[in-house]
Amino acid sequence: MRASQLEANIAEETQTERESAAQKGATEGVRSGKSFPWSWVVPLLICLIAAGIYLAQRPPTPLKEAEALIKANRPAAALPILENLAKTSPEDHSYLPWLAQCYLNTDRLAEGRTALDTAIRVKLAATTLTPVVKNFSKYYRQKNDFAEAERLLTSAQTACPASEFQEERKEIHREWAEADAAKNKINEAIQHLETAASFENPVNAQTAHRMAELYRQQSAIEEMQNGNDKSAIALLQKSLAIADEPASRLALANLY
Repeated sequence: MRASQLEANIAEETQTERESAAQKGATEGVRSGKSFPWSWVVPLLICLIAAGIYLAQRPPTPLKEAEALIKANRPAAALPILENLAKTSPEDHSYLPWLAQCYLNTDRLAEGRTALDTAIRVKLAATTLTPVVKNFSKYYRQKNDFAEAERLLTSAQTACPASEFQEERKEIHREWAEADAAKNKINEAIQHLETAASFENPVNAQTAHRMAELYRQQSAIEEMQNGNDKSAIALLQKSLAIADEPASRLALANLY
């Protein structure tokens, strides 16, 4: 009986010691970090750093190189790169706005416009396309070719948001109005200035004053040259509606 009890006690103590040892080993394993493969971390970091260095030192693509040259005001140097892209990768149209800008900067307008019209037709990203469209529009404005500038912006609205061109269109019609007024084409000048004013809300004081002047000039033409007092009065009333100026009131009083 005593021998049996002794054996049972020894067996129980042995099992307890085994469990204690296993628990201790597990705790020490966690503390030592053996549950996480730390040996992978250093090689992984080395690989990431090496990849970063490679990407940083990798030469730019031809398109990126051309973009950098254009932004550095070296379009003549960028042009051969872009023309080569047109030959080797004609299906990739991303180079077209840059090619159009290069042609514009090197006074090759017809080729530039062809490239730009193609970029608009295939609807390239507006972020790249819009600045080039505006640059072409400014070129046409400088040449007093306001009709072509307007046609370009109308076409570009199929690929770019119309809101991007509101300010440009306002300036086109403002300058167009002044060009017509200088040629004594007052009625046409009024139409263009009214279009320019449609992009302002409210109409600014400078635009309102100029419109009032043109209405008075056309009113005088209707009265003196065409003998149309009714039309002259209507124009003076328009002048007063846009800007209540003494000159318009005086001219209207003389007609009554």
